Amino acid sequence: MPSRSCLPISEAWRWLGALCLAAALYFASGCQTHGGSNGPAIRFHLEASSMDERTRHVVPVVLPVGGTMIRINHMPVIVEEDVREVDLARVDLGLCLVFALEPRAARALHRISTAHRGQRLVLLVDGDPLGARVLDGVIDTGELFIFLEVDDDELPALVRHLRRSLG
Repeated sequence: MPSRSCLPISEAWRWLGALCLAAALYFASGCQTHGGSNGPAIRFHLEASSMDERTRHVVPVVLPVGGTMIRINHMPVIVEEDVREVDLARVDLGLCLVFALEPRAARALHRISTAHRGQRLVLLVDGDPLGARVLDGVIDTGELFIFLEVDDDELPALVRHLRRSLG
């Protein structure tokens, strides 16, 4: 009779496969501490759908102030190379950031906002989730407005920091 401390062979293979998949996803996702040569990594991830949940290609993140946990796709849909400009914007609800996208990324955002209405886009900067935007309508302007869970006083410095990633 085998020892209870040993895993059955099929379960051991499953764990090994899961470990290999996790490592492959980490390296394929472009997870890194810095984006461009001198700037931060800017990543927008789409909230995971029920299909993503079944295939286990999701990563849980927690927003810093509200503590909201959002399960996101492991692959970003927008990265710093897709961003043409980032700036502060004052809208009716207060200060937010606006990301002006390159034409290819603007078309992709249009498709994403059409196909994934009701889901959220989560902004990660150097791997830290800073804010989420509900896709409540089609975004066809190539500009992505997002409120961050950051004090308004810190937003100008954050914008300067993000601009270092842009070419």
